[in-house]
Amino acid sequence: MDIERGVVVATAIVIVAVALATGPLGLVGLSKEEITSPETGNATISVGTISDTATLTAGQQGTDLFVFQTPDATIEVSDLRGNPILEYSLDIEALGYKRTSVYFLDSHGEGQLTLSFNRDTLDSDRIDRDSYDATLAVTLRGETERTVFERPVTVEVSR
Repeated sequence: MDIERGVVVATAIVIVAVALATGPLGLVGLSKEEITSPETGNATISVGTISDTATLTAGQQGTDLFVFQTPDATIEVSDLRGNPILEYSLDIEALGYKRTSVYFLDSHGEGQLTLSFNRDTLDSDRIDRDSYDATLAVTLRGETERTVFERPVTVEVSR
């Protein structure tokens, strides 16, 4: 009976010691990976290529849709700290249309990054011009929020 009691006490002591050592106030961590919350840190962003046009192209015959397309953009990420978020957005105010692609920079790392929009469509009854003025922007959200790039672009309509 004394041996069984000794094993139980020793096991309990080991469990308590490990819990105290690895807990929030302990001295030892079980994982060396740091979990970084989104929108923290910062980065230096240099703009490479960003198009000054986009298109709305009529879909195949029999469809009442226009397909939105814009060329990919490239940027250079350096001095990455934490987990800032990069937003690539196009806003066509006259159509009440805004498209945004979001990039978590800690998963991409430093170096060249290609920014793009997923394919999207608009109903043809909304399209009543040959072109639309829009704003294309790249915004970095981390310790602070700052617009890295912003310029007007023309969205050409192809029927």
